[in-house]
Amino acid sequence: MHINQIIRERKIGIIALQETHLTQDDAKALETLFPRMHIISLLDPQYTNTKEVALVINKDLVNTKDIVTKDIIPG
Repeated sequence: MHINQIIRERKIGIIALQETHLTQDDAKALETLFPRMHIISLLDPQYTNTKEVALVINKDLVNTKDIVTKDIIPG
């Protein structure tokens, strides 16, 4: 809830978060709860409980339709 409030009030387009521990299912659930946010959760497949990073994109400010991600170095 706090991240949603921050990106709305401060008009932040993209915010990167470390140590999020978000699975893809968690990210989808949050997107349903907060429709303003598009969440990309990046996990290291070798270490599933560490090194998680998430990008939260404010759909009010950034077009998320054609976003493509590519892991250069997993994790």
